[in-house]
Amino acid sequence: ECRDSKFLLIRIKKYCIYIASMKSYSGKMADIWALGVTLYAMVYNELPFWSETEVGLYDIIVKKELKF
Repeated sequence: ECRDSKFLLIRIKKYCIYIASMKSYSGKMADIWALGVTLYAMVYNELPFWSETEVGLYDIIVKKELKF
């Protein structure tokens, strides 16, 4: 079942595709996020988040505790 009040959801076969709503999406913030991930990868020679699946990756990004 695909349900989430914060996102626009599209179901294709057995997969739920989450698309940010226009109210919550910011192109500038997405660019800053992408820049941060890219810089992290360049400095530490590894990705800041890794998972075998997209769902696992989403869970890690959302739930993993930040370490400074």
